[in-house]
Amino acid sequence: MQYIGKLMRKVDPAPIEAAVIAAKKGSATETLSLHRAEKWRDDLIADEGTLERWMAEYPQTDAQHLRSLIRQARKSIVPDAGAGEAQRQSKVYREIFQLVKVALQAPEEDASDIESTEEE
Repeated sequence: MQYIGKLMRKVDPAPIEAAVIAAKKGSATETLSLHRAEKWRDDLIADEGTLERWMAEYPQTDAQHLRSLIRQARKSIVPDAGAGEAQRQSKVYREIFQLVKVALQAPEEDASDIESTEEE
């Protein structure tokens, strides 16, 4: 351990620190995007007007499929069974989340594709 410490004192710490910061930032960004997807999913199921906002921001989404999933999710909602019990969500609930997550990631990927072609 002391030998490794001695070797590390001679190495420039900047690249190591940059890698650690990038790793922390990456996980925070990923967590934030998952929270955004969860918020959209919950809002889509809870409020009728949210679908219109979603379609305005993400017109590439299959509106008919999304409406169908939202309708199924609303039908599957069960009132709270008891205090302290977690409510089980249906498969449709997860499908809406996946659809929203993919749609939210698509603009980010398009922007990175544009940047990479500009650099070439």
